[in-house]
Amino acid sequence: MQGRGSRLRNKDKATGSILSPSRYRALSDALRASKQPASDREAREATPLPVVEERQIALYRDRVLRRVQKRFESTAAAERWFVEGKLPGYSETPQELVRAGLGADVIEAINAIEAGVYA
Repeated sequence: MQGRGSRLRNKDKATGSILSPSRYRALSDALRASKQPASDREAREATPLPVVEERQIALYRDRVLRRVQKRFESTAAAERWFVEGKLPGYSETPQELVRAGLGADVIEAINAIEAGVYA
């Protein structure tokens, strides 16, 4: 049995009448379906990046910098790449990817670069 409060939430804004639960669900599903992106790429770009704990960011930052330091002439150059550089296949910097919780993807991309995948 629905309480009075739940019935008021299911009110049709256009007509002012109360919607049945099945009609409310159908309208909700149709609205959700109309907001879905057309492709996976659009879905990734439309989805906000999650917030990750500072510990995890520091952990992956150190791992990434250790992996790429030998490719740069100095530690400062490696850190500058981490903040400003780009990885093949991503529109974000490695720092942005790590902050979004994609540190493992950054390491994987670096492994692919070292293996010559992007040569």
